[in-house]
Amino acid sequence: MYLFLTEAGDGIGFGHLTRMMAVGDALLELGVETKMLVQWEGVPQIPILEGRAWVQAEAWRHDPAAALARHGARAVLIDSYRLEICGYSSVTASGARLAVLDDFYRLPFPADLAVNPNVFGDPACYLPHAKHAVAGVEWVILRPALTRLARTFEVRSRLGRVLLTLGGSDVHGLGPQLSSAVAELGLDVVWVAPGQPVEPAHPRVTILGTQTAEGMARLVQSCDLVLCGGGQTLHELACLGAPFVAIELGDDQRLNLAFYERVGCLGPRLIWSSQTLTQDLARRLAALAPQEERSRLSETAGSLVDGKGARRLAAVLAEFIN
Repeated sequence: MYLFLTEAGDGIGFGHLTRMMAVGDALLELGVETKMLVQWEGVPQIPILEGRAWVQAEAWRHDPAAALARHGARAVLIDSYRLEICGYSSVTASGARLAVLDDFYRLPFPADLAVNPNVFGDPACYLPHAKHAVAGVEWVILRPALTRLARTFEVRSRLGRVLLTLGGSDVHGLGPQLSSAVAELGLDVVWVAPGQPVEPAHPRVTILGTQTAEGMARLVQSCDLVLCGGGQTLHELACLGAPFVAIELGDDQRLNLAFYERVGCLGPRLIWSSQTLTQDLARRLAALAPQEERSRLSETAGSLVDGKGARRLAAVLAEFIN
């Protein structure tokens, strides 16, 4: 059995969880028994699991090797920002096969397989600590509900409705400020705000809670542009062909944003801590008002990510367990 270990919730978001679910679904399709343990921070957001019985809540980070023994797993895939190197070492010492998902070369992982599922990923950065490594745009992991709609976004003539999503946890508290600033420009705003309920600060702002993958896909399709952070969401939007404006919400997003800037999908860098964030955002939205510019972004982004990374990775993981 493959055991997946990840975390989600306050201060972490849902990026780890959603991509692990996509890989797990692909592994199950190959007939490999799979179970995932999620260490939740704050209140668990159960709707995002979309009824997957193979995913359960369990605090595993204090002793991942014990979690493997408890569940009788022969191999493990870990996707964590918080597990220290001793935790990974304990897994390899147990004799289990260890695969690691990582975004920014966080640790010298002692893994059988290291995977950087980002457009900027470089497998050489994980060697020689990991025995094998794969990375780059072919390994970007997306949820099936989104890949089924690859390149189907319709660019409308008028920029009138903006989707705001800042991940599973708005760690900087930007939602009220950004939603109001965009609404003041005469645009309707749909703000997906998981976690604590909040009241809209402007009559043109609609606030929604946690969404399933299908729900998010429908929301993206119903809006004209997406305002988001610079993490996993960008890959999903690129696959759909949806134009976006991204804000750097943390250092771990810097390489991701640099890639999308380099290929022409982003304008001047927007950073969450900037004193001129709302003014810079207003200028960026004005630049994207013409349909031609949003169409250019849609075509550029849609050519980058094919959405097959989860299946590619599942095939490699299945080989590792044999």
